[in-house]
Parts: sequence; structure tokens; C-alpha cells
Amino acid sequence: MPQLHHNDQGPGVAPPEAEVKELVARIAELGSGTKPRAYRITPGTEWLMRRAMGNAGLRTQMFRFVDVLPAMSDDDDLHRHLEEYFGGEVLSRFFSRAVVRSGRVPGGRKLVAAIARHEVARMAIQFIVATDAAGTARQLESLWQRGRAATVDLLGEHTHSHAEADRYAARLADLVTVLIDASRAWPVNDILERDDLGALARVAVAIKPTALAPDFAALTAQAGVSSAARRLTPILEGAASDGAQVWFDLERYEVKHVTHRLVRELLSRPGLAGLQAGIVVQAYLKDSYEDLASLCEWAADREVPLGIRLVKGAYWDTETVVAEAASWPVPVYEHKAQTDANFERCVRLLHSYHGRVRAAFGSHNLRSLAYAIAAGRAAGIPDTGYEVQLLWGMAEPVHEAFRQLGFRLRVYSPMGELVPGMAYLVRRLLENTSNDSFVRLRFAEHKDLASLVAEPVADFDAVPASALTPAVVPRDASQAREPRDYAPERRVRWFAPEAPSLMSAALETVRASLGGETPGLAGRSELRTDRTIVSVDPADPARVVAVSACCGPSEADQAVAAAESAFEAWGRAGAADRAGVLFRAADWLRRRRFEVASLEVFEAGKCWDDADADVAGAIDFLEFHGEITTATPIPW
Repeated sequence: MPQLHHNDQGPGVAPPEAEVKELVARIAELGSGTKPRAYRITPGTEWLMRRAMGNAGLRTQMFRFVDVLPAMSDDDDLHRHLEEYFGGEVLSRFFSRAVVRSGRVPGGRKLVAAIARHEVARMAIQFIVATDAAGTARQLESLWQRGRAATVDLLGEHTHSHAEADRYAARLADLVTVLIDASRAWPVNDILERDDLGALARVAVAIKPTALAPDFAALTAQAGVSSAARRLTPILEGAASDGAQVWFDLERYEVKHVTHRLVRELLSRPGLAGLQAGIVVQAYLKDSYEDLASLCEWAADREVPLGIRLVKGAYWDTETVVAEAASWPVPVYEHKAQTDANFERCVRLLHSYHGRVRAAFGSHNLRSLAYAIAAGRAAGIPDTGYEVQLLWGMAEPVHEAFRQLGFRLRVYSPMGELVPGMAYLVRRLLENTSNDSFVRLRFAEHKDLASLVAEPVADFDAVPASALTPAVVPRDASQAREPRDYAPERRVRWFAPEAPSLMSAALETVRASLGGETPGLAGRSELRTDRTIVSVDPADPARVVAVSACCGPSEADQAVAAAESAFEAWGRAGAADRAGVLFRAADWLRRRRFEVASLEVFEAGKCWDDADADVAGAIDFLEFHGEITTATPIPW
């Protein structure tokens, strides 16, 4: 597999490195007059956050506590969680003793619980613009008056019922209406309202597709896209007629292909041809460059250029943990330099499609933003031909610098209550405390700027991840069959584009063969019986899956006799020969895993994922015992 330096790939002109460094210095200089605060919290909690930066165990416990806090309404329960999460030596003996002793003082638990809730709420307020549409409109008007546009993200994701999805859609519709009405009174601002391609929307909202359909997932993609499209269509039609913009956020990797399908289906409808819409591309994904190129090509026929916001990505920890737990290839770059290098490669690609797409660059890394500007200028694109997008409540010096430079700045502004916003809050805390975070290193630890903005030199696979990670990820053929090397059989990656097609084809093949007779077996002899067992599909009782022999005492005697006749040869077989039977059976299942899973779907009413899990479990059982037999022969 070829390994290429990022500057050797893709279209577009790489800007002079000296110009990038000069822009970085200029941005830093203009923002130096604004005092940065990594966290708007009290000194005590800021001390706790700074300790968490240097203590991975404390950081994990802190995020766990923040995550469960909204579910705790009882003060005693909250106090107990504080003791369990921060007791012992994880923080300090002083803190641990203080928490424990507060529980013995009248009113102590209530006071400690109130303080904890207050501090977490203060952290949330830093990252969340408002809790309702009216409050958000007021904040956005203030931003507009200061020369900044906004994209409002209605917090909430992964709904689990259609009623929840309906409520999210209603809140989204209300938000769009309120913002459009409020924006009519805002003063004219040519920088924010026009680029070299035409007029721009004053109002922009971001949506989480998983909040619009409980079945928005790989295995229910058709139903999920239909549900989300049904709820979104009237909102998008209203946005198109009133001149608002809608952004489709990218969430977890497992729903990336479903999100792309939703966007292409909706934006291809004639009634939405004039809608200003955009989609996010996450540069930390190994197949992001391929996705970006595909989106840019698809956007060529749109009446209105497609907006594409290039970001680094916010789910790195989750993607890594999920992939490693399932023994799948990790879909994200595992080193920051690779993500930064890929971001710059994607910048050049985006600029090369200027006119077909409207580019937006979201990052707090000064080098990444300076590179986008320098690359745009190298490509002959005016500074008004794209926009910079920054997060609400983070890296204030960067916001101020871009305002002074006269670039179009759009602030990504989450809106919502604390409970649905908790996942967002934890992601922001993870980002701010990460060892590689530019915000942490520059604005909390005041690291030298030059060391933070060096050119990212990193090799990465030229082959896209979609080609490297098929639906079924094969094991290494050279893997030693020893118990210490044992690993569970990898489950099917249902979010791989080809996985549902493979299963659908297997279902059709198996469906055509249903209803046959299955005899009993005694050695190599088939046993036919007068009585039979009819197995039917529980989802369609009229469908006969198989008619099997109904064996009794006579057939059991024949099976015992066959076993006795084979025992002598089997008893002389070595451990390797015995294990080989198990390994061959496992290989047979592995080659036919979709067919066997399809039989479970018809005969047991299993959903696809559970049926595949059963097949994987059977393969595990056979291979694990084969490995034990090979490693430790059993004396008979």
C-alpha cells in the first residue's frame, strides 16, 4: 500500500509555508488583546479542571459524573456519587474527607449537591447559547451587531421513539420561525449577507438527523430516511421560501452513509432546489477525502451551491473505543498530525471546487484556519468566498482576530436544556482537556505558538477506509491458533455500504430454498420418519421453513450404533486432527455466515444483527475449543 505525504496528493495549490506562518502570527497578534478563559467557572472548579488535565483517571471520573448528573434529582444520591467518583486518592485526601464529612453535617449534603449542580450548569452555560428560541434570537442579534453570523444547533440526538422525533421536529420548526422573524430587524451587513456567488442567509440552523427518526440507523436506513424526510420536508420548504440555511451535522461514523443518503435525497427534490443547505465533513475520518470529492461532484448540478463545513471531528474517543472493542479497523486517524494533514489536503480540494460549493472551515487551530486562507488566496478565491466557523464559548481571542481581519465569521451556537445538551457538554470538555487540544495548549497552558503551528508532516493511507474495511473484516490468515491469541469473531459492520446488500441477497437465496425436507442423520445414513416436525416463519406462519424428521427411540439406537463404530478411529485421532474438525466447521460457517444468519431470520424471527451475532458466537465456540484442544491435548 503506498504511503504518500499529504502535500503530494489531490488537486489544488499548496500555499507558501511562509505565508501560512505569517497569517498565524497576524491572527495571534490581533487576538492578543482579548483575555482567554478556557472555562467560565469558579476558581475552585477551575482548579479541578486543571488537575484533571494532568490526571487521566480524575478526568475520566469527572466526565462520568457530569454525564450522570442530570439524572440525579435526589441530594443524597448526588452526594453518594461524589463520594464514589472522587473518593480515595483520585483527587486528594482533603477533598475526599471534605465530601465525606459534609454528609455528617446537618444540611451538608444539600449544600454540596447545590454547589455541584451550580458548577456544572456554569460549564454548560459557557457552551450553550440559550435554552429556548426567544433567548437564542436575542443572543444572535447581539452577535450580528458585533459583526458575527451564527448557526444554531438544536441540541438533542438519538431519539428512541417517534413521539420524541415529532417533538424535536416541532422545536426545530419553531426555532426556524422565531429566528427568521427576529432576523428581519437586524441591520444590513454585506460581509455576512453576501459572497462572490450571491446572497447568503441571515439565519442558519444545524440539525442532528438521528433526532428526527428513531430508526435512523444502518439496518433500518430506508425507514429512517423516510421518517426523517417526512418530518424535515415542511421545515426545509419553509426555510427555502424565507431564505434560511440548513446544515446537516455528521454524527457517529455508523450513520454517516445514512446521513449522506438523506441529504442527497432531500436536496434532489425540485421543491428544494433553491434551498441554501450544507453538510459537514469530518477530517479525522480516513475516508473523508473520498466523501468530500463525491459530495463536490454531486453538488455540480445544484441550482444553489452546496455548503460544506470542514471540521476535524468531535467523536474521536467514541469511534476509537467502539472500533477497538469490536476488533474493527478504526475509522478515524489515530494521530493528530494525520488529521491535521488530511484537513489541509481537504482544504485544497474544497477550494478547487469553488463555485460548485460554498466552503466553511471550522477549527480553533490557528494553523488550520491560516492554511485555509492562504490556500484560498493561492487558488485566486477572494476572502469573501468562504467563511470561518468557530464554536460558541471557546477561544475568544480567535473570534476577535477574525472579526478584525474582516472575514465572514459564523459562530456555531448550541441551544437547549441541560439534559439533551449533556452529550455536547462532555464532548466540549473532552476537547478542551485533550492532551492534543489547541485550545488547552494555547489558551490554558500558554504553550509557545511556533511549536503548535508547525507543518503537520504525516503519512496516511492513500487507499480510502471504505476499501480497507469491508462488511466482514477477515482475520489475519497467519494468526496463530493459540488460546493466548484468541479474539472473538468480528461482527458484521452493518454500516458498511455493501453489508445490507449482502444480507438481502442471502435472504433471497435462502427464501427460494425454504420448505424442503431435512432427514435425521446417523453417521452418514439419512433417517426418514413417518412423523415430521414442521417449522414455520414466526413472522409469516404460512411460510414453511423446513420439514424435519421426528426421530424416536429407534433412530436414537441407530445414532448410538454409528457413534460406537466410529469411536475406535476417533480415539486414535491426534489433537490436531480433532481440532481440525472444529476449525473446518468454523470456516464453513464463516464462508456462509449470511446464509446461516438468514435461516435464523426465517426460522427464529431474529433481526439481522442478532442473527449474525449468533453465527459469530458459534464460530467463536468452535475455534476457541479447537485452539484449546491443539494447545492442551486431552488424554483419553
